[in-house]
Amino acid sequence: KDTFNIKIDKKFNFIADPFYHRNSIFFEITNPFSQIGKLAKLENNNLRIFENKKKYFSFPSSLRIKKTNFILPEISSWSKLKIIKEKNGKLIDYKYINFENNDHNFIVDPIIHKKGNTFFLFGNMKGEENILRLWYSDENKLNFKEHKNSPILISPLGSRMGGQILKISDGLYRFGQKNLDSYGNGLCIFKISKIDKKKYKEIKLGEINLKNKNGPHTINFNLTKKEIIFDYYNKKFNFFAVLIKLNKFF
Repeated sequence: KDTFNIKIDKKFNFIADPFYHRNSIFFEITNPFSQIGKLAKLENNNLRIFENKKKYFSFPSSLRIKKTNFILPEISSWSKLKIIKEKNGKLIDYKYINFENNDHNFIVDPIIHKKGNTFFLFGNMKGEENILRLWYSDENKLNFKEHKNSPILISPLGSRMGGQILKISDGLYRFGQKNLDSYGNGLCIFKISKIDKKKYKEIKLGEINLKNKNGPHTINFNLTKKEIIFDYYNKKFNFFAVLIKLNKFF
């Protein structure tokens, strides 16, 4: 099959977490010295990078509410979980996600899957990257309650979400990051056999790995275009690594 790499100006050293949003792709992008993630949008070969006011954005998962497209990003380092939308070339706040337990406000790598009129939220609480939790809410309320089967997985293999839930003719599939030996070095595939307000069950089917590269870290599918998008990385020594890591704190 045909493959291609997304080409970005060399002043940016890192792109990750690609998600399809209708006819565009949203992802995280950083430059070498700030290392503070911004959200970027690629549509018809046109790249737009959104201002972040020095706040870290990543993992721009997609969400559709009443025929309107939204973004559910990872912002746990500085904010409670909230839904944002693009308007006139800017990202604006739409609504905060409410939780029955207020301790559950800061969520890592959030993914929402809709079934009927119910939203199911997959994610990790801040500081619990190897513990995958599940919440649910009615679509109209966005007030989430933790599922009685949550946590649904406690493991470095698959507990951190690696993309949207994939829905195809034979069922639902969940992708979770492999964080055992190094961060995001491959994905685990799970088939969801049961998901409702009372019960959640899944079974691990296998793993996805790349030869001579680290990854995939995130994978998503556009079934209309019959496309798959994913990210990967190579480990390279950088003499300025310490400077870069320190710089993000200033």
